[in-house]
Amino acid sequence: MSSQLGLEKTFELLERLKSTVQTCASRADQLAREFNLHAARLDRQIDQGIKDLDAGLSRSIAELDTVLQTRQERLESNHDRRKSRLLLAHAAARKHQLKVIESGEGRQINEVQRELLGTSRNQDAEQKRTPAPAWP
Repeated sequence: MSSQLGLEKTFELLERLKSTVQTCASRADQLAREFNLHAARLDRQIDQGIKDLDAGLSRSIAELDTVLQTRQERLESNHDRRKSRLLLAHAAARKHQLKVIESGEGRQINEVQRELLGTSRNQDAEQKRTPAPAWP
């Protein structure tokens, strides 16, 4: 009987070992499923975070493009206004220089005319002072 008891004890231990192995295997399966669930959840969170960052980046780029466009338009407007003012100033300076040149030419002409008039008067006065020679 003692061998019967030893055999029963062995079967009982084997049954307990089998149960323990099955419990460990089912726990390992459960842990693997939980790990996969957590990993999948983390993957979704990471993907969502990346999508959020991409959306934020796209919004920031769009805002910066808008600011850039606005500033570029303002610069072009300022450039056009300055260019038109420079063209007006150039035309006015040119007109002024032409007036200065014409004024100088007018003074020179006036001076030459005055000298010619003075010379002509002197000639007339000289002719009146000197008697005309008699011609035979």
